[in-house]
Amino acid sequence: MWEHDYEEDDVVFSNFTKRAIFVLNYVIHLNDKGIHYPLYGICQGHEIISMGVAGNHDIIDHYRHPGQLDVVDILPIGKESRMFGGMIEEAADFMRQERSVFYNHRFGFNMSLLEENEKLNNFFMITAKGADDNGKEFIAAMEAKEYPIFTVQYHPERVLSEWKNKTVFSHPEEAIDAILHQANFFINEARKNENSFASEKVKELFSLDNHEHIYLNITWPKTFFYDQKSPIVYHVDPEWSSCGDNSGLDSYDCEHEDCGFIINTDL
Repeated sequence: MWEHDYEEDDVVFSNFTKRAIFVLNYVIHLNDKGIHYPLYGICQGHEIISMGVAGNHDIIDHYRHPGQLDVVDILPIGKESRMFGGMIEEAADFMRQERSVFYNHRFGFNMSLLEENEKLNNFFMITAKGADDNGKEFIAAMEAKEYPIFTVQYHPERVLSEWKNKTVFSHPEEAIDAILHQANFFINEARKNENSFASEKVKELFSLDNHEHIYLNITWPKTFFYDQKSPIVYHVDPEWSSCGDNSGLDSYDCEHEDCGFIINTDL
């Protein structure tokens, strides 16, 4: 997520992180224009979005929480949040009490982070917490106060997608209900966006069937590799290029219409 800049003799965001922060800033830009455009960050996505809002990487902390099921403690304010509000009570209690959600991280954020960082405090509210193997608490879930942006430190998708590794994953009904609630919530957020493809031909260009998927192992049973034949081309208008490299929130304040992703129709 970061690398050493030898010219500046400093630690800076990696190119990967800068591009992810570009997506964050572009989502904010679209929502500011009145286009409902939700964003959901999982694990490293949770970490990068938080660092992108804060504008630096110094906010991150170290945790010991490798590859395991654990609890998600939904906070009282989380019960009233958009994502967790309306969840079946039995499912929410199960998440708080039973090790049923998959975590796999060595970085994260302390529960006091928002109190210590004004930008994050103005942007996010904490909706759930967790604790690592040493009992060190961390932020497990957040959602933006004014944007449809949601982040979680855990992997909600793994409970529904992993069926071969029975030693790690279990699939109790309550855990499935909790995860399906979150999945359906975000799907409904996406349905609020009225964007559409220009034609059926263009839509077909985005199908995953256009790309080879390779079985790696039981941890990542289906992995897609996107090569140069991908119809999605990363494009930034030269006049907006600073938006992709700027890690602060000021970078989304742009009026250009053609910043972001375009479709390569010359395949």
